[in-house]
Amino acid sequence: MAENSNVYAGYTESPRVQQRISFTTEELDNLKQYATEKGRVYLTVVSVPHKDDNRKMKAFCEVYDPNAPKEQDRKAAAMTTTEVPF
Repeated sequence: MAENSNVYAGYTESPRVQQRISFTTEELDNLKQYATEKGRVYLTVVSVPHKDDNRKMKAFCEVYDPNAPKEQDRKAAAMTTTEVPF
């Protein structure tokens, strides 16, 4: 039986779409600053049509920043409540 050389990690909530992404070791080290409290880094692969030729796609990764001020405000709003516990 042939050995499978593919390595899969993580999970997705959408149908499988294959997109090749590469990072340098410096970029991988840089991504560590975006780790959540549980140690995960969330990337969203974004594909947009090329501005000169709509048949071609331009793809890049968008990084979720758990330390962004907007995200801190969202977390604070989620923690505040006006409900009485009794």
